This record gives sequence, structure tokens and C-alpha cells, in this order.
Amino acid sequence: MVMIVMFVLAVSIMGMVLNVTASPGEVNLVPLSLCIALIFGLPALRTVQPNVPGMGVLSDYISFIWAEFMVSISAIMLAWIWIIRSRKSRESKSSLTHANNR
Repeated sequence: MVMIVMFVLAVSIMGMVLNVTASPGEVNLVPLSLCIALIFGLPALRTVQPNVPGMGVLSDYISFIWAEFMVSISAIMLAWIWIIRSRKSRESKSSLTHANNR
């Protein structure tokens, strides 16, 4: 059950990031904070399971590693989009200011 919860959380975060990516305008940073929290929270959630074996068992390859991978890629993707959009926003504001000064 915990493995399913981890995987559903990772897929939900990825969906939120894809939604932010597809929408134009300002970037909502709530999914980024959730990604960072889950990067550190998923290992803690894994250790909550009763009689949990060491890292590297088959269940880790099925859910935990994939969940961590999806959350990490989502965080990187959202941070990259935030940087690109903020740079474009600054450039458009500076070009408007420059055009108004003429």
C-alpha cells in the first residue's frame, strides 16, 4: 500500500508540473516546494513500512526508485521553466521601459 502511495504522489506531482508547464504566464512554485519536500519525504515514507528490507530490493525498483526519479525530474524541469520564464519576463519589461523612454 505504501508503494502505491509513493507512486501516486510522484505521478500527481508530475501532473502538476506538466500543468504549470503548459499554462502560459507566471510559474506557480507550489509544485516545486512539493517536489523538494517529496525528495526528502519519500525515503522517510519508505522506512515507515513494517519489516522494511534494505535498499535495493525488488520493491524499490518497482516503486521507490521510479517515484524518486519522477519527483527529481519534475523539480528540475519546473526550476528550469521558472528560470526561463523569469528571464523572458525581465527582458520584456526592460524592452518596454526602453521603448517608453524614447
